[in-house]
Amino acid sequence: MLSPIAKFTNDPVGIDKALKFFQFSLQAIESLSIEPTDTIRWRAAKGNINTARRFLRLFKWIDCFTVAQAQFQIASTGPASSSIENETSSDSVSKPTTTSIDATKALLNGLKYSLLGMYLFMEMFVITDAIALTSTTWSGTVQVESLKIWGYSLLVSIIISLYELINSQPEAPTTAQSSSVNEKASGTSKEDANVAQTQRAPATKQQAIFKQLAVDLTDFVVPLYVAHWYPITPLTLGVAGSINGLLGTHSAWYRLNG
Repeated sequence: MLSPIAKFTNDPVGIDKALKFFQFSLQAIESLSIEPTDTIRWRAAKGNINTARRFLRLFKWIDCFTVAQAQFQIASTGPASSSIENETSSDSVSKPTTTSIDATKALLNGLKYSLLGMYLFMEMFVITDAIALTSTTWSGTVQVESLKIWGYSLLVSIIISLYELINSQPEAPTTAQSSSVNEKASGTSKEDANVAQTQRAPATKQQAIFKQLAVDLTDFVVPLYVAHWYPITPLTLGVAGSINGLLGTHSAWYRLNG
């Protein structure tokens, strides 16, 4: 019973997503608070969780640039197979799955992880200000500009999801395929299971794409709010971030425990 919990708590991505859920839940609670003492309490707790999450991703920019380089190499040589493990995560390194990737998608992936790496690299330099060890005049500007770059990477990620959605439309079965399925209908149960599994595959892939779109869109609320690209209320920010953290926590749990 405790084994799944142990697996989850030992996974950095799972911990990050769980902390993200609590951080933005506190953001929503803070925005609804009336008493100043309550507001200060929720804001301090939210800030501490945010600092902890930043330490978890302090050197993730190395992974991002490594993935970006591999994707650009694939784009320059045409369709190839990527051998990078998949991991669904929003602001962590979410790597492409082991599958055949065309040059366009590889180029977009390379751009996405280059921007994500730039964001994490810039954020690393303001960690000392976040823990009140130093106080520089430029840390606020660097933080905002890094979040803008993260917003650009999310836009590219959304484009990738739309590109995958367009190219994952199930093809209509041909007459030969329909005849083959009819013949198998009188075959063994194992063959029937294989046919059903093949038919479920496109739907499962589309569900994963839609989930990634939901993760990216709820993440995109953060740069919209911080960079003032669009008027977002603190409550909207908290709700969107909570949904994002919940989706990320579910993905991490399912990846670890099935």
